[in-house]
Amino acid sequence: LQGYHRDKTWLPRLQQLDRNKKTTVIWPKLYSSNINCCFQQDDMLDLRDLIIKSSVVCNSCSTVAIEAALLGKQVISCGFDGDTKLKFHLSVKRNKLYSHWKWVLDSGIVFNVDNANRHDLLRAFNFFEEKRIKIPVILKGSYQSSDFEKVAIDASIDIGSIMLEGMGNGIWIQTKDFDSKINELSFLILQNTRTRIFKTDYISCPSCGRTKFDLQETTALVKEHTNHLKGLKISVMGCIVNGPGEMADADYGYVGSGDGVISLYKGKELVKRNISSEQAVDELIQLIKENDDWVDPKN
Repeated sequence: LQGYHRDKTWLPRLQQLDRNKKTTVIWPKLYSSNINCCFQQDDMLDLRDLIIKSSVVCNSCSTVAIEAALLGKQVISCGFDGDTKLKFHLSVKRNKLYSHWKWVLDSGIVFNVDNANRHDLLRAFNFFEEKRIKIPVILKGSYQSSDFEKVAIDASIDIGSIMLEGMGNGIWIQTKDFDSKINELSFLILQNTRTRIFKTDYISCPSCGRTKFDLQETTALVKEHTNHLKGLKISVMGCIVNGPGEMADADYGYVGSGDGVISLYKGKELVKRNISSEQAVDELIQLIKENDDWVDPKN
């Protein structure tokens, strides 16, 4: 409690709460200064520790709220303008012009997703959309498993499922043992949810009895020649039965259409048919060049 709130007129109501469980009251040791209200360093450290222990911080948009937001705490910003004679620096109206607070909001907020209810997260995003709130949202997950495969699966479910809904602007993954692998995992989640495309994307069928060529070998060959084409989506499908449907959103399609022959697609359009499989990869590259999507690989 600081400054004009030290008159204690509202303290009795605060004391009605269960202070041991809900509320902590500290009285800073103010000292003489030209500034209206000054904390000593020890008080500032106490305040920081108090914020760290808190779940929710209710504040009038001062630097306390900014510290809380930067520490990833939920912040309720409140103010009262019942007294029309309040000076501007004491009024909630200042919140609209408080440049530091605006910077925090523009920088984004963090949603912890690893223990969150997915429906609550979706409701929060829907609320933002309804109110036209355009604050960037970072999806944060913390994982303690010593098995990286489990970490990757859990993070992909927790974060990827939200991003597949078109929600969230960034990823923050914390692990106990796998700091060196976090960037790669984060990029893979962004890539596979189409949030950020940073490399060529490939779609391939699982192969079946209708496949007319060696699917794994051909897919590897296509990747070898096109993996530098950032942002392109290329599909390699084993047969004409399901291939065109399964590759519907690909930029280019390579589809087996008979024994030893391939058909090529640009989007959903069949542009070249019955090409010898021995020449099909070269023909695919030529098709990409004809549509100005080709760039030469860097040495």
